[in-house]
Amino acid sequence: MWARVDVQNLDADIDHLLTVVEHSAHDCRPHVVLIERADAADILIVARLEDGPLETRIGYRTIARPRARVLRVSFGGVIGAETDADRRLALDELRRPLREGEADLVVLPQLDTSGALWALASTTGSALMRDAAQARNAHWSVAVPESMDDFLAARSKNTRKSTKYYDRRMLRDHPETRVRLFCEEADLDELCDAMERVAATTYQRSIGAGYAGSPLERALMRLVMRRSWFRTWVLYFGETPVAFWQGFAYRGVYATGCPGFDPAYTQDRVGAYLAVRMIEQLCESDDVHTLDWGHGDADYKRNFGDRCLEEGEVHFYAATLRGARLRLVRGAAATAVRLAKRVLASSGRIKRVKRAWRDRLASDRG
Repeated sequence: MWARVDVQNLDADIDHLLTVVEHSAHDCRPHVVLIERADAADILIVARLEDGPLETRIGYRTIARPRARVLRVSFGGVIGAETDADRRLALDELRRPLREGEADLVVLPQLDTSGALWALASTTGSALMRDAAQARNAHWSVAVPESMDDFLAARSKNTRKSTKYYDRRMLRDHPETRVRLFCEEADLDELCDAMERVAATTYQRSIGAGYAGSPLERALMRLVMRRSWFRTWVLYFGETPVAFWQGFAYRGVYATGCPGFDPAYTQDRVGAYLAVRMIEQLCESDDVHTLDWGHGDADYKRNFGDRCLEEGEVHFYAATLRGARLRLVRGAAATAVRLAKRVLASSGRIKRVKRAWRDRLASDRG
């Protein structure tokens, strides 16, 4: 049935879904719905049903981990729903497991808040058992031209100047600098070793984010390597890996995963240097037209981006005691985060607080 619909996101690919299910750390199974229609295109809903602890966080700190049955829709997992009538049909099917007792929570992730699916999902069902107030995220991307000169010409004067300055400084201060591109399955073990050496130094490791070298990560890397979609760049000083950018090219879009930069080389801006090398090689490729920087905001994404969407999640909860408890805890956490961001943003301190928190986590790991 996948061949009958237009899948745009690797997360909704059948082999990706089955790999995630097979290597999940929790009890997990696919949940796929095909709505066949004689007078219109088919609608495909790609999701997975997980039974395990559900983390609720405020900032980088976990405040609760209740057990829950969560139906997680894949990114781009509602396919073929072109009209509001189509979208209502898809949303009704997604909420069916809540009504039938199969799930406690349905998560529709990273919807474009200016899009039609968001507009409908955020007003569907009872407001008491729906939550569209989760944190909103920026999602940056940039068009990939035919040359690096064209790419830099489209950036601001300060960005062009800074890029050239730090490139020259890197080669002056670290003449042993080299960059390696990993694509082949035969090099997977060597790549994982290099990424682990970098990731172990980062603050992301302290919060359970970033590269962890899990069986699931390795299986997904192996999958996209076999499809010739995988590309990861590693920056070395001599034989020491100090930064990496990982990702894959799917249907003309190179999507970056969580990068890693050794904080000991923060002043050298090793992550930015490697990002420029990555963009250079993407410009030279003939199968990539867009670089997707992924979810979340950052200075480098604004400097090296030309399109930004605001995205958010919509949650639907079962009309049960467990569903109500989940709604209360997660709703309260989302409200606390939203208020804290508003206060910090108004005082201009949000970046300083996030940086201090990350530095503290990195220091604790050290």
